[in-house]
Amino acid sequence: MWKPYEKFIVFHELREIYYRGRGFSRDETHEKAVQDGISLWDADPLWEKMLKDIEEMDRKTAEKKRKK
Repeated sequence: MWKPYEKFIVFHELREIYYRGRGFSRDETHEKAVQDGISLWDADPLWEKMLKDIEEMDRKTAEKKRKK
């Protein structure tokens, strides 16, 4: 499922590592990595599709948690 989005995911993870190495917190590094991705790929249709797929996955996960 995630293979088409590999370049985005790897970039995000590497940016998080970069920011952690510069002393930022876990939450700060995540937000900075997200913003870096947006600045590069905001108009990319595949990026947009990945974001929609992530939202759908999050929704399904939340539903499963509610049912427990």
